[in-house]
Amino acid sequence: MTLLDHLARVPDPRSRHGRRYPLSPLLAGTIMALLCGHAGYRPIARFFAANVEDLRRSAGWPADRPPPSNVTVRAVLRALDFAALSAEFRVWATERLPNEEVLALDAKAIRSTVSDHESAEQDFAALVSAYGAASGLTAAAVLYRSKAQSEVHAAQGLIAELAAALDLTGQGTGRGLTGKIVTLDALHCVKKRSLRSPTPAGIGS
Repeated sequence: MTLLDHLARVPDPRSRHGRRYPLSPLLAGTIMALLCGHAGYRPIARFFAANVEDLRRSAGWPADRPPPSNVTVRAVLRALDFAALSAEFRVWATERLPNEEVLALDAKAIRSTVSDHESAEQDFAALVSAYGAASGLTAAAVLYRSKAQSEVHAAQGLIAELAAALDLTGQGTGRGLTGKIVTLDALHCVKKRSLRSPTPAGIGS
């Protein structure tokens, strides 16, 4: 399945009346804009206006309608089910991983998200991602805040989601990530993992 096929499975939060652009092409264009460094509703809309003919050819935008405005982009993205979008992206990404792919998991703090910076217990947002060493593809990522969740818990959740996505694509074994190689740093090798969260399928197998 193509990325457009997977995006078409994301629930459209808009009313059926007045949808000038289908959700799948609109999301595909937004992804292209973000990849080109156009972050924000107005920059995304400007990207649409500057590349409308290419978007009509590559993403299936309607030929008889002007590009979406920043108001449309804002309304759609604010109402979107990002859990459903993330799930479809994970499946699309894992479909493209080589069978012998090595997945490297690591967390990085997100710039300009630190609060209580003068305290010993700073709070910041961070992203745990699973990077395919051979394919160069980020198969999945999950956001967490340092005061609410640890990197270990976030990585365990991401591994469980990856295992489910692999099984959906037929690459999995029905037993999570068993048989796959996943690398993590030493933080994840502590003997006492939290008893508050279950061990995701495939870990410790």
